[in-house]
Amino acid sequence: MSAERGVAVVTGASGGIGAAVAAGLTQRGWDVVAHHRSSPVPDAAQGIATVRADLTDWDATKAMADDVIERFGPPGLIVGCAGSRDDGLLVMQSPERWRAVLDDNVLAVYHPLRAFLPAMVRARRGSVVTVASAAGLVASPGQTAYSAAKAAVIGLTRTLAAEYGKRGLRFNAVAPGVVDTEMTADIPAKVREAIEARQSVTGSITAADVVDAVAYLADATSVTGQVLRLDLGLQL
Repeated sequence: MSAERGVAVVTGASGGIGAAVAAGLTQRGWDVVAHHRSSPVPDAAQGIATVRADLTDWDATKAMADDVIERFGPPGLIVGCAGSRDDGLLVMQSPERWRAVLDDNVLAVYHPLRAFLPAMVRARRGSVVTVASAAGLVASPGQTAYSAAKAAVIGLTRTLAAEYGKRGLRFNAVAPGVVDTEMTADIPAKVREAIEARQSVTGSITAADVVDAVAYLADATSVTGQVLRLDLGLQL
């Protein structure tokens, strides 16, 4: 890999999608820095440089970014996979639980971008791919916090594409439906059936599908400000 390309920083690389993205980008020739908060990076991503930080904490995130830039230079790619879900009807969730979902999904995208972007702007190159969700685009009953958070991630991504395109940076989002990972293992069967009934195509979405989408957007130099849906044609 050319040194001018820069490393790929993958946040949330201890989760199912994040670990798959870290491993997949490595296989595609990227030098990867895999971030995690508390859980170790899975075996599939072993051999990749790792960093640790709570991305909802600005000071911790800034320290992590400074360390990465000092060791590897400005990233050529950032993939924002960090996030969480805590489902429930609005009136059944406490304000604290609702806010925690927003912090884990929005601040965990905003803080790394705020920390890394100055160096990327100076380098006048780089791509950012955020992992949003179809829940940020279509109604998702029982997921008001998660839907609001992922909609915010989409809005943030598209706005940054407009702000920094003239500086050589691209920003895109992928919006998967229900991806088969540990994070979605607790979704009740009846909820899954309801989601499948709204899909235009019968099938399932895997982490490998997300990896392919991220890899495409990382290198697609003419694509910015876009949301690539991976939801089997999920309808409202």
